Amino acid sequence: MATEGIFANVNSERDRLEERERQKCHRAGVDYYNPDLHHRDSLIQGYGHKLGGMSLLPQWQKRFFVLYPNRLEWSDNILSIGKANVLAFDSSVLVEEKENRGLNCIRVQPVGSKKEYWLRFESALEHEIWLDYLKQSVIKSEALLTAGPKMMRDGSSLSSLQHPRRQPLHVAKSLPLSDGKST
Repeated sequence: MATEGIFANVNSERDRLEERERQKCHRAGVDYYNPDLHHRDSLIQGYGHKLGGMSLLPQWQKRFFVLYPNRLEWSDNILSIGKANVLAFDSSVLVEEKENRGLNCIRVQPVGSKKEYWLRFESALEHEIWLDYLKQSVIKSEALLTAGPKMMRDGSSLSSLQHPRRQPLHVAKSLPLSDGKST
């Protein structure tokens, strides 16, 4: 079809332009930023450092972080965010400001787990912003987790717990089956 050929030409042209931009950024030593990779429901994203590596000699590793209302994702760079590591806020999570190796850091640890994540950011402003967003995200996630089953049972609206930019969710009520039982 003619429209498929047009779309193929447009897509190949866009891919060619993106590759040219990616090469230009690579030559300049700058990370390539594609606005299409910016997920609409993310709260904040950017580069920071995560303490990781071998358990005996952990090192600060530069990572690209994306914070969502219910999880934190990180990867080596912005281009590999689809293959990211994920810390889901599906249970209580402790977020606190602590010092580690003489640096002001953020410690994130799921309650009841020995695993802890140490994060640090380049500037004090970035540090404060990430700390604030992480705390808010964990609080909202916990509120949704505790209120969710009750709301599903009585059919209440989740709009009071929604992000201000989002449309309220609609909870489906149980539908009767043909044999008179409900789902």
